[in-house]
Amino acid sequence: MSKVSEIKSLIEAGGKYTVLSEFTEGANGYAFKGHHKHLQCDMFLKVIDADSEADKTFAEPRALRDALANGSCENLVRLHDAEHLTGSYILMSMEYMEGGSLNNLITDRSLGQMDAVQIALGVLGGLGHLHKARFLHRDVKPGNLLIKNSDTSIVPKLGDFGSVRRLEAQEHKVAASRHSALYRPPEAWGDGGWFTFSSDLYQAAICLYEMVNGPLPYTFEPYLDAQAKKMMKAKGIQSFVEMDTFERSQMSDGCLERRIKTNKLLEMTPPQPYFSKRLAAIVRKATAIDPSHRFQNAYEFHNSLQGLSAPNWLIDGKDFMASSWKTWDWKVTSSIRVPKDDWIVLRARQGTSQYRRYGDGYASAKLACVSVEQFS
Repeated sequence: MSKVSEIKSLIEAGGKYTVLSEFTEGANGYAFKGHHKHLQCDMFLKVIDADSEADKTFAEPRALRDALANGSCENLVRLHDAEHLTGSYILMSMEYMEGGSLNNLITDRSLGQMDAVQIALGVLGGLGHLHKARFLHRDVKPGNLLIKNSDTSIVPKLGDFGSVRRLEAQEHKVAASRHSALYRPPEAWGDGGWFTFSSDLYQAAICLYEMVNGPLPYTFEPYLDAQAKKMMKAKGIQSFVEMDTFERSQMSDGCLERRIKTNKLLEMTPPQPYFSKRLAAIVRKATAIDPSHRFQNAYEFHNSLQGLSAPNWLIDGKDFMASSWKTWDWKVTSSIRVPKDDWIVLRARQGTSQYRRYGDGYASAKLACVSVEQFS
């Protein structure tokens, strides 16, 4: 019997849940969609290993459940229960979200710049609530940011508490999680890696950058650096695929660690031409190499975003669109008629489709977008 089949059998043997399907996204434990037989509702079931710290690991999800049982924060997935699943596993049952994760919205590029800011505000609200109860999430990433669609907005909910740890009264940091290397902050690497509140905020800022500018590469090859290539040459390895799983893991982690510790991770996805300078400065602060140079709490980060005003740019084919900015709808498009100017700005009265040219031509889409943001 496979490990997944074994866990499914253990869940159903408890009598409370029917396992409907497995989620394969992510690698932190095992995840399933389940149906609660007595409550007659679907739930997200997360199963994690009960390691040598089983008692502590088991106690923390229960404490988290108790802290959030009344559903007082709309940006945290409600944790219904946490229990031992034999001595080997811990089972957590959570609110099931039909809208999927933020991964989908990032991949299909359907979010506008200010839509991303609004989602980030919600994520920070959830983290602030979590941190107030002295919990560190330690695995903030798009796959763990679940979406609830309403008639007027997208409500993000921070979920998957499999890596959560609680700070004791006099503690300021805990051991780092080894999950999700791409989102691991600089201080979390190495044998003495650690996490604090600003580490969660670092991860939230990486997610915000991806929402605005597109996903970071999820395959290893783009991160291969000169040091890794030198190591491969010394071993007589011509291609990454020639390595075994362990070698690939070690080398990919090394490349990521070097890039993250030199603050070069976000360079892997170049910024969109409309990426607001003010928003870029906020992201830079939140992702500073030194944790003491970042926002020190979720509310500080939240307040910096809340005061931001910028066009809600999004990608429309080869063009860029921004609706309802200073009572106008805007379009930045490439020009084939204006000599020496590659990009022009068009605008229409809000809610109409009668676009007319605004201003001069521009040598780049970035300059055109900046001119719109500075419009008053």
